[in-house]
Amino acid sequence: MIHSPLTKSLKPSSLFFVLLVVGLSCFAALTQAEEPMIIYNEDNDHFYNLPPECMTREYVERYFNNYADTKITDYFLCLNGQVASFDSKTLQTVWDEIDQYENPSRWMANAKLLHDRGVDFYAVGVERCRANGISPWISIRMNDVHCVGVKPRHFRTTRHYEEHPELWRVPDAVEKKISDWNAYAYNYSRKEVRDYYLALVQEVLERYDMDGLELDWMRFGYHLTPGKEREEAVFLTEFVRQARVLTNEASEKRGHPVQLAVRIPQTVETALGLGMDGITWAKEGLIDVMTVSTFLSADFNTPIQQWKDELGDAATTVKIVPATDNGIYSYAQRRVYTDAALVYGWANTMYWQGANAFYLFNYPYTAGDNPGLGTWQMLTTGLSRETVLRAQRRHPVSLRDFVLYGMSSECQLPKKTDTNLKFSVQIGQKPDRGRAHVCLAFTEGENLNETAIRLKLNGHETPMVTDILYSPTDCFGEKIARAVSFEFSHEQLIDGINEITLEATEFPQELVWVEIRCGY
Repeated sequence: MIHSPLTKSLKPSSLFFVLLVVGLSCFAALTQAEEPMIIYNEDNDHFYNLPPECMTREYVERYFNNYADTKITDYFLCLNGQVASFDSKTLQTVWDEIDQYENPSRWMANAKLLHDRGVDFYAVGVERCRANGISPWISIRMNDVHCVGVKPRHFRTTRHYEEHPELWRVPDAVEKKISDWNAYAYNYSRKEVRDYYLALVQEVLERYDMDGLELDWMRFGYHLTPGKEREEAVFLTEFVRQARVLTNEASEKRGHPVQLAVRIPQTVETALGLGMDGITWAKEGLIDVMTVSTFLSADFNTPIQQWKDELGDAATTVKIVPATDNGIYSYAQRRVYTDAALVYGWANTMYWQGANAFYLFNYPYTAGDNPGLGTWQMLTTGLSRETVLRAQRRHPVSLRDFVLYGMSSECQLPKKTDTNLKFSVQIGQKPDRGRAHVCLAFTEGENLNETAIRLKLNGHETPMVTDILYSPTDCFGEKIARAVSFEFSHEQLIDGINEITLEATEFPQELVWVEIRCGY
């Protein structure tokens, strides 16, 4: 019995009720505390590609209110590429040259339509997110180079970019006929570039009452003179330092903290090698959130612990967040949209590697626009450890899609089965019950359907092999001619990296996908 002045005055039935309420409140608080930070990035054109009738304040409000019952904690609203999707005083707007196009893109037309109606998509987004208990942030793409280097100039690029090739990373990229977009990126070693984007930072901080600002250095990831990125890293650090001054000023003006986040490459080596010194930024107290990110893929091997070790004490004050895009590459020519099971699998491996927060990039295109993938349901159930561990999970062979030139992407596919093969698959924490399955997918080959396939999982062999007949293209990508599944006990899995070995086949086949499934 609990004894206090309060309990002594209560009847047993009343005391039970009080204890029940207190217990449920504690349980609710504990459950809430276990829900991780989920960052959801809305890019600069997704909304504007909806039908024109959606370009009203009422629809914009409804659009954001849809997320009220999800587990998203932080909504990052990206408002620019090289052009702005709002009436910026710093950047050229996406609709600025609309009269020059006989058939303007829907993005151009809708952005202008919404603006002409006096609706600021981002201001409404900030307002509705905050009203719905979701923290609103603004995200700035620091060097977007979509569609550069073409004539006539694409609507996604600006007059400023075209008129100032001396500010590009490779000023004579046109003369050299370089097709790589990154050659045309702005060079932050030039003060004019830093001043240009710092003016944008100041503009959005003055315009929007945000909880935080993200500097997205991963759209795109090259910002300095080719070959001099390490020595010129000081210029990016100085920029982040100045941005921090501006967010501090905004905090004082708004009367609440305005945090600063950065999105940089997922590995320490690539980030430092390209001049994005997140370690220094964190140790100097310049940032609050550091997102370590792929470019266009999910990767199940993000070295969170290495980042924590490098940050030292700063890792206790700076949130390190792994990011995933809405698809995954098994190799450069095979990208598959991530369904809910792939996201749960990715989250489980991130927990195992030390993460306690997650960043979802490009997910409005799949969670809202492609309900068959189940990612909207994933947003409503969340990514707590308990939820992830009891969910159906897929753990495929993945690669690193953004690394320094010369560094390995750790790509394991595709492979010919004319020799014995070995694959490493990260699954994070293994399940404590049920069955596991190893799934393989092949493209068309000689006698493929009659080919005998034998494999081992961590040294264990199974005769259980079943052809997967349901939606192999959805699961594994296009032109899949055969997909097979091998069944194992969960006890034959190990935490972390699992090893799959495949015997050479009589008729060599093209293997393009390998994964481990749990909870099916």
